[in-house]
Amino acid sequence: MKVNYQGNRDAKIVLLQIIGEHELPLLEDELSHIKAVTRSTDFLFVTVQVDSWNDDLSPWVAEPILEMLHLAAMQKNF
Repeated sequence: MKVNYQGNRDAKIVLLQIIGEHELPLLEDELSHIKAVTRSTDFLFVTVQVDSWNDDLSPWVAEPILEMLHLAAMQKNF
């Protein structure tokens, strides 16, 4: 996982967003929009980029719900 901080680390308002790699190109526009909407509100924008949602965020081992996920995991481990 990769954590990125943008804004004031001492701010009372923290926005946390868990993202995948496919969302990286959208973050600058999203941050600009948040700044425009909140105007002068001081905040910290934290993004946590996960490589594998199931591996990084599941607290236990679980069978994939979709067969495609299962096949992709098998191929990755092969």
